Amino acid sequence: MQDSDLSQRIRNQIGGLPPTMRRVAQYMDRNRPEVLAMSAAELAAALETSDATIIRTAKALGYDGLSDLKRLLTREMSAGTPVENFRRTVSASHADQRRAALRSLQMTGDVLTNLRGEENLAQLDRMISLLDQAQRIVLFGIGPTAFLTGYAAHQLARNGRETLLLNRTGRDLADQLLGLRAGDALLMISYSQPYAEALATMEEALMQALPIMLITNRTEHQLSAKAMETLVLPRGGAQGTAQNGATFACLEALIIGLSIRDPDQTHQGLNRLEQLRASIDRLG
Repeated sequence: MQDSDLSQRIRNQIGGLPPTMRRVAQYMDRNRPEVLAMSAAELAAALETSDATIIRTAKALGYDGLSDLKRLLTREMSAGTPVENFRRTVSASHADQRRAALRSLQMTGDVLTNLRGEENLAQLDRMISLLDQAQRIVLFGIGPTAFLTGYAAHQLARNGRETLLLNRTGRDLADQLLGLRAGDALLMISYSQPYAEALATMEEALMQALPIMLITNRTEHQLSAKAMETLVLPRGGAQGTAQNGATFACLEALIIGLSIRDPDQTHQGLNRLEQLRASIDRLG
């Protein structure tokens, strides 16, 4: 397995770095999802140093700055195949199942810790407001993320929200896109390089002037410039097998936030669910 570009740069420069910058560089190498999710100030607070030291370390490693390091690291973390990512997981855990399970929990926990930061919470709040204003919530996700958006649509419907799923691939997606209409708000999950389905969905939503929110793992995703809100949730990649635990928790947070945003609608939806269940029990 080849070393990553960041690891190689650190190995080449580590001997000439001052102790504090050496500690920062080692942290960057071992905690890549956190580096992608945190600002220079947040990294500095975590390492008990200055944000200037964080930026100087990135430059000492040959990057233009922290944003350049993040951009290239995101590309690197997104480039691995599933087999390569699994090999990284095996290597990082030393083929120990207990260690691998703990590492998985720690990585998801770290992302969720960052998600609870003030900047991300403010972004979640804005996303909840945008979704609440919509007549219908449209959820896009294909591949494994289709199961996440399917769950979200299920929970939202129980809470009285009208939803539309965009989860088909290839030309079959066109039939679902026909259902987009004014008053919709689009929540997309798209990782790494966007597939044609994501590009087509974004294009159609823009043509209809729909508010678009994006959940991704890249700080500079191709679709982020066209979205009203972009929430970055690292998934693993160069650290190992991609994980969706943080994405699932984020969707849960949005669902709960929406339920509290309009409690009357939530009560009506849940009451209707109970009525239908009672009808089934009566006729069963």
